[in-house]
Amino acid sequence: MKPSASFAQLTKFILAGGSVAVFHLIFMYVLTSIFMLWYLASAIISYSCAIILNFILQKKLVFVDVAQVPEAAGRQFTLFTITALSHLTLNTILLYVFVNTFAVNYLLAQAGILVFLSLGTYCINRYFIFT
Repeated sequence: MKPSASFAQLTKFILAGGSVAVFHLIFMYVLTSIFMLWYLASAIISYSCAIILNFILQKKLVFVDVAQVPEAAGRQFTLFTITALSHLTLNTILLYVFVNTFAVNYLLAQAGILVFLSLGTYCINRYFIFT
C-alpha cells in the first residue's frame, strides 16, 4: 500500500472510529444519566451496539475489500466480533479501575480507553480481518 493510501485509510479510520466513539459516549451518557443504569451496564450495552455500526463503517468506508462474497463477510464479522468482545472485556475492566480506584469521571475514562483500544484495533483490522 502506498504511503498516501495508508494515510488516507488511517484518516478514514479515525473519522469512522471517532463517529462510532461519539455514538458510544452519547448512548452511554443517556443510559447512565437519563435511564439511571449503572455506568458499567451502560458501557457494555453501548459498546455492544457500537460494534455493529463500527463493523459496517470499517468494512464499507475504511477497509474497502475486494472480497464481496458472503463467506468473506461472515468470516470478517466473526473475527471483528471476537476482537470487539475481547476489547469489551478489557474496556470494562479498565473502566471499573479508572472510576473506582482513581475516581475518574466515567465518560472521561471511557473516552481515554476508547482511544487506547483503537490503536490496536486499527492494526488488527488492517492486517488480519479486512485483508
